[in-house]
Amino acid sequence: MWNKLKKQLIDKFPLLGYVLKWNDGFDFKQQEIDDKNPNHYTMGSSPLIKKVLQEDGQWLEFLPEEEMQRGRRIESMACVSFGLMNCLEILARRLFGKNWNKSDRFTAGMSGTTRSGNIMSRVGDSARKKHGVVDQDKWKNKIDEFTWNEFYATPTTAVKDLGQIFLKKYGIGYESVYNNKQTIKQALKFSPLWAAFCSWYRNSNGIYYRMGNPNHVGCIVGWTEEFVWVFDTYQPCLKKVAWDNIFFPKIVTLNEADKVFDKKKIQKLKERGLKYLILPESGGQLYKILEDSLEYRKGQTLTNEIIRELEIEGKIVGISNIDFYDLIQ
Repeated sequence: MWNKLKKQLIDKFPLLGYVLKWNDGFDFKQQEIDDKNPNHYTMGSSPLIKKVLQEDGQWLEFLPEEEMQRGRRIESMACVSFGLMNCLEILARRLFGKNWNKSDRFTAGMSGTTRSGNIMSRVGDSARKKHGVVDQDKWKNKIDEFTWNEFYATPTTAVKDLGQIFLKKYGIGYESVYNNKQTIKQALKFSPLWAAFCSWYRNSNGIYYRMGNPNHVGCIVGWTEEFVWVFDTYQPCLKKVAWDNIFFPKIVTLNEADKVFDKKKIQKLKERGLKYLILPESGGQLYKILEDSLEYRKGQTLTNEIIRELEIEGKIVGISNIDFYDLIQ
């Protein structure tokens, strides 16, 4: 209630934005402390592997579906999670040609979002190394239907397992970018940028300008000499944001992880006399069991007759995606 009242006061008297601490889900004070952590990666001095994907730094052609963080019944305070999911969805379109729609709700809850919001490292580390991310149709947002407690209900074990599968299929990384115009332009060649800004205040040209501390997080998806384009979770979802209204920008990376199989588990499969694994949930993907690994037989299919023969001989077995990824270290 107090946060809402502060927002109303600042709307009426904008200069109060320099005094009152109000946010849309971004805990500026904690982020400021966290960003001083010497263990966090910074562009130019980190081991994060990245490559130029958009030479011109423009990502507008890869924008995902617009999604709102505020519904009829709640303000989710989850802009940090929505911002990261938007970055990942854009990268998936650019890298893999896939139209991802990941559950902002899952990451917001698993990363510990509160009524004060969250910070970027908690959200980033939840997605990249603790909980992974899941498809939205597996943990639906229903932002216009849920109460706060419903939105932040604990995911089921089955949904959490999907997040762990994601961690074995994909690698996510992020690193801070020095906050100046030239460095941000350079960083945008590698990825859309996950960044904070001060929302709600626009000049006559429709450009959002700073009024106090940053209170919101979005995804920078392009630039002009006058402003940057930010993909956001409030209308208008594509915002013009002044260059001096950008804070804590971060490169985000996404890659398909190398599959390193647990040799002991592979040996147990061989001891059972198995020669093949088939994944019905993944369209019948076929893997041949080698001495200490699995070999994906891309394009190879087995007839029903051959599969029945192999089943009778105990040489092939169907396996769930969860069990398959349990074979990966």
